[in-house]
Amino acid sequence: MKRSAWDAAYVQPDVRERRFRTSYRADDEKEWEVSMKKGKMKLMIAPLQGSVNDTEQVLEKIVESCRKAIAQKADLLCFPELILNGADPEALGLKIYDRAQPAYGRLHQWLEHLSHTMGIHIAAGMVQQSMIPGRLYSSYIICCPDGHTKNVFQKRYFDDLDQLYMTGSTDKKPVSDPFAFGTVTYALGADMDTPEYVQQIAATQTSLILAASYGRKRDAGKLAKSCSCYVAYVGNGYGAVYDPDGKLLAEADGEEGFTYEIMI
Repeated sequence: MKRSAWDAAYVQPDVRERRFRTSYRADDEKEWEVSMKKGKMKLMIAPLQGSVNDTEQVLEKIVESCRKAIAQKADLLCFPELILNGADPEALGLKIYDRAQPAYGRLHQWLEHLSHTMGIHIAAGMVQQSMIPGRLYSSYIICCPDGHTKNVFQKRYFDDLDQLYMTGSTDKKPVSDPFAFGTVTYALGADMDTPEYVQQIAATQTSLILAASYGRKRDAGKLAKSCSCYVAYVGNGYGAVYDPDGKLLAEADGEEGFTYEIMI
């Protein structure tokens, strides 16, 4: 019998045993050291297309992308905004409320287990239910190989259509996380095009902006140049990496994705 994507996240593959020969350890800052070295990170960009009709198929693609990332010895695997529950506000309309899940709900726990099973950092977006009835967030979940969540970033700003269904975080400041590689800051969709938010990111002197969107392609090169840092961008069917001058370093159309090693 074919195993579902839900089952795959709970199976310990041999590849993880070959890659990690010692148990995980936490340093004083509780930063989990995997294969990243200071100043260097190997990214895998996985620009998958979402599906409003077959979310199981999307989860299977996510699992397959994880296998490819492990084979290519990537440190961080990046997926688009809203990919986990296949949410497309324009296509779903009010049905988006049925797709939403709470933070640390079934989908979130599945991603944590997948990250732990595969032994890799994973970043992916979903529509998140708020504790306030009727309120939804576009959230980006960053999971660690120890099986825990590093952060749940909530989108700050929205385009007009998105505001019909989702609410931006009340905290408009950028969120950054320390990795062994350097500091990583997050931006989703309209965050990338909002001058106030871009200026705040520029002031943080971050090493890398992890930017994700759904639907139309965003200008991540402009974001990189404005903030003078690397940008890894992933959307539906397109992904790219830019240097601090806004120069395109690598890109891919379609769902195949690619890996790229950034050195600071």
